[in-house]
Amino acid sequence: MQGTIYVTPAALATAIEMDDLDHYARVSLADDPATDPTKREGYYLKSPSKAKLAAIPADAQIKRQLKPDLPATFLKHVQAPEHLRGCLFEHAAKLPPGYVAAIQYWSGEAFNPNNTGAVYYQCPKNEYMVSITPNDWMAQGEEPIIADRLLSEGVVISITGMTDLTEGLQPDDFIEVQIPLDDVMLGIEADFFRSSRAYCLDADQRRERIFLKVNDILRSPDPDNVYIEMRQEWNSYGYFY
Repeated sequence: MQGTIYVTPAALATAIEMDDLDHYARVSLADDPATDPTKREGYYLKSPSKAKLAAIPADAQIKRQLKPDLPATFLKHVQAPEHLRGCLFEHAAKLPPGYVAAIQYWSGEAFNPNNTGAVYYQCPKNEYMVSITPNDWMAQGEEPIIADRLLSEGVVISITGMTDLTEGLQPDDFIEVQIPLDDVMLGIEADFFRSSRAYCLDADQRRERIFLKVNDILRSPDPDNVYIEMRQEWNSYGYFY
């Protein structure tokens, strides 16, 4: 079972369109200002073939908003932790309690579950000796099998304190979360993705808007914590070589 991430119809259309394009096709579009999709809402949503995306109903009741314009409230609930950025495998030592089930519920499967490059590009704060079998696969010229499950690969947005936010709301009500887009972490030239630089959550950036239904939150493996993996340009390209 997966939770649904609701987005605007325009954002959903962009996510579906980008899902059918490989990295080179997206870069080619981005090179021309007339076709550049990187500024369109929905571009940085995780693939709808992995995450469960849907257009928010026109009559949706949006009862709470988390917006970077109100930083005291926003930053109390929304973070992009450094130790959850990059390739995370299931036995990493510093995963939050319940992360394995929660990231699966909200963000779906990883893009590259059996790519040895993902082992090399583990999150520096959470790397460990991932199990790869057979042990002598390189000597034998065999394809390796990664025994440990890859959970997430990109920037993960952590939304905490959901129990307080959902209190008093009806199951069909929605909570809107506006996620600032830090281009140096998400974009084609994401030079700081694997650095110790903090993901920028300032209000002066473009944003991806998502809407979470109270019923989906309450039936999730961890109703107090939501983990949303953003689509990071490198996930489908170079850094897994």
